[in-house]
Amino acid sequence: MNVKLSTKLIGGFGLGVGALVVIGLLAYFGAGKILKHAEEITQNKEVDRILTQSEVHHLVWGRKEAGKTAPYLVKSLASMGAFESEHPKGGNSRC
Repeated sequence: MNVKLSTKLIGGFGLGVGALVVIGLLAYFGAGKILKHAEEITQNKEVDRILTQSEVHHLVWGRKEAGKTAPYLVKSLASMGAFESEHPKGGNSRC
């Protein structure tokens, strides 16, 4: 094979530029996928934050409601004989 040196140099340079173009395209589309996944993760984190905030709000509300109804519930259970109203060692029990 009798190929001129200039042809070999141009061919090698062309292969190098072609490889750089392929690598650049792969990097570009790979970065696009990374950004898409990052947006999805951010949305999932936001949903988790909203759900956690709602759960905490519900628990706080439940504690407030339990505090309102607890005295009535204790009186009701005591009237049904669910527990002794007198402490066995004397004195009143503190429920």
